[in-house]
Amino acid sequence: MRRTYTNTRQPPPAGTVQWDTLKIDTAGHTVTIEDEYVDLTPREYQLLLTFVQHPNQVLDRQQLLDLVWGEDYEGEDRVVDVFVKRLRQKLSDDHTSWSIETVRGAGYKFKVEA
Repeated sequence: MRRTYTNTRQPPPAGTVQWDTLKIDTAGHTVTIEDEYVDLTPREYQLLLTFVQHPNQVLDRQQLLDLVWGEDYEGEDRVVDVFVKRLRQKLSDDHTSWSIETVRGAGYKFKVEA
């Protein structure tokens, strides 16, 4: 018997998403910061896009697993921590208008200045 799963992932917005110097081209699946290409894995790209789609909203590990890895993911939830760490390293932390922050006991959020 075939199982079907509902997809909770949101389709990416068409075109380009930009926060200050961070630019995400959803059609080309590319990310640039200050016009410099950032080499991301598909999972890192999806994680970043998920954060950008939920600015200033705290997302816990389980929410991120469901949105990025899918509801049928059965591994450890700490994989989120590893991918957030890699994403921060690749994006660097010297941006003043946005950052990926840890909210102790709650999860992570893409913090943007209004």
